[in-house]
Amino acid sequence: MKPSKRIWELRSSTVCKVVGMALVMKDLQKLARKFGMSGNDPLMDEEFVLHSTVVQMCSRDNPVARHTEKLIEKRFLIHGKDVPLDDPVRTIRVVCESPHDIKAPLWAILWGLSTRGRLADERIETALFGFIHMMEHRLLRDHWRTLFSEDEAVECPYMEKDREILSLKRDLLDMQWANKRLEKLSESLRDRIESSQFIEPSPPAFFDSDGSAFPPSCRCEHSRKIRNLKDLLDRAKCCNYELETENAQLRNEIEGLLEELRSKEEKPADVQPSAPQVTCPYAVQLAGKRVTLVGGIESLECHYRRIIESLGGRFLRHDGVCNGGEQALEDCILGSDLVVCPVEVNSHNAAKSVKKICKARGVRCCFPRSASITGLRQALQEHYSGRQVA
Repeated sequence: MKPSKRIWELRSSTVCKVVGMALVMKDLQKLARKFGMSGNDPLMDEEFVLHSTVVQMCSRDNPVARHTEKLIEKRFLIHGKDVPLDDPVRTIRVVCESPHDIKAPLWAILWGLSTRGRLADERIETALFGFIHMMEHRLLRDHWRTLFSEDEAVECPYMEKDREILSLKRDLLDMQWANKRLEKLSESLRDRIESSQFIEPSPPAFFDSDGSAFPPSCRCEHSRKIRNLKDLLDRAKCCNYELETENAQLRNEIEGLLEELRSKEEKPADVQPSAPQVTCPYAVQLAGKRVTLVGGIESLECHYRRIIESLGGRFLRHDGVCNGGEQALEDCILGSDLVVCPVEVNSHNAAKSVKKICKARGVRCCFPRSASITGLRQALQEHYSGRQVA
């Protein structure tokens, strides 16, 4: 039986349910590539963006709606024989009361009754939408009850871990967004450099088109322009090198955040809430001590500070930039008990200045490779665990 209603004639709520249950992420990505739809919003889930775009496009007759209808119809034919279309009222009652008696998936029932049913009108769509809508509420309510007990008003012991994972995911999105921006800027600078290398003056710099020599004043002017272009090219190369270095550092940091995120998500969730908390082995030695971080990642500064202050210490940070001299860096280091200078995010001159100032002031310093949260914890553990700080 051919459909009596097209997809753009259905209610948007019906199209939303059918598309959401019938098409998976791979199908949405194929539609996006075929019709040039974009889902690269870092603040939104990619599947949700593509799903919303397809549903919106299916509200009117267009190539996207026709292709989506063709894809859904092709899959519906596999289950069409299992969808009872003769008595829609009985079918809806069976779906609501005894769903196991019907072998077809829920989206196929909704699609068949909405497009082929004997009473294919808005009443059928409303009845099935109401059943699906209330089922979603029940599933969410039951799922939430598994996470939180209604008899206890105590906060779930895993919420702190979940909040930290969410914070790390947000930081990861920020780093990925900054990484994409730097990659585009790096490509633009590389194209400018490559195009400037193939610019050949025509006619020659010091000769006219007829072969006669330029006057001395013109020669000086052309020489000055050539020198300016060379200086501009050298500065662009230096800027490109710095951007590529920063890009590599951001990639390393993203990998570190991903690894840390995976390690937190893989931790066993069967920890007993009533178990006593284990005191950090170097919290006593760190209490009241001043820890200065040189460089590091700006978006992780709040996490650095939380680690130090949770152990009783005082946190101070310098961005590692010493273009205006070493006085600001020296003032920041002065009075510190430990200086942490990650080498992957600091220049050689900054690390050299930190080492010189710490040696002159008698301050302990360490140079971990990574600027991640794990790298800071390892540095603290190496310098405070098992030893009494004077």
